[in-house]
Amino acid sequence: MELSLKDYFLIIFKKWKILLAFMLAGLLLMFFWSYFLIDDKYEISTTSSLLIDQIEGSSSQGDMVNKEQQAFNRLVSNFEFYLVEADTIFDNIWEQNLAELYSSYDDVHAENKVDISFETEHETVGEWAQSLGYSKKKLKQAVDFSFWDKANGLFKISITVKDPQFGVVLMAAYNLASMKKVSDMSEPASADVIVKAQYHIIDQPHIPDENDVIRPNITLNMFLGALVGIILAICVILIINHYDVKIKNEDDIREKFDVPVIAVIPDISDNKKGY
Repeated sequence: MELSLKDYFLIIFKKWKILLAFMLAGLLLMFFWSYFLIDDKYEISTTSSLLIDQIEGSSSQGDMVNKEQQAFNRLVSNFEFYLVEADTIFDNIWEQNLAELYSSYDDVHAENKVDISFETEHETVGEWAQSLGYSKKKLKQAVDFSFWDKANGLFKISITVKDPQFGVVLMAAYNLASMKKVSDMSEPASADVIVKAQYHIIDQPHIPDENDVIRPNITLNMFLGALVGIILAICVILIINHYDVKIKNEDDIREKFDVPVIAVIPDISDNKKGY
């Protein structure tokens, strides 16, 4: 027997307890997950640039300016590859000794100096990361790079982690490792001219304000949990109805046995006693 949309609605309505139970389960599950299992996170970012540091060799020819700019653009692209794709810089950051980082960070060329020294029992960035539950792969996924003006060597590094102090230290390690990498890089503009660059920090990393904490949207998550619960409940109700072999009305008899209905005994269970 084919069921109409109204029949499906009545089937679901009669099983409202199952619907309610799944919806409440979804609400409570998402509330527990959002409130107790998801940590607050902090986004720490820094804006930096590569500046043409020096041009070695003679550049008296008129078209050398364009060639020098092209060489600088190639240097920026190569640096982006090392920073984003290659594992060399990240491996160095993971093994970075914190005491050396604190003492060497002032060597990085920046608009202003900051103190990134935090007391910790860990010796390296990797040890601190592991104590927070980060593996190498997971920590690398928490870092985002945006090269938004390659012609001027401008880019931004953003890190989203659960410990703001660790985030600042990790960002400082990226800045120090990037400075060392850039200082070793050069790009030829011609047979006689070599272009080099300098790593320069425009915005230093800092501890974010309390208002900038990234927290899970509990209301939205609970709504989604309730919605998923309702969908699952409807699926369960329809499956139960599909495999239910009970005879409920005359149509079920005609469909299952292909025989005419001679008589029907009405349901008098709701009638008052003695009526």
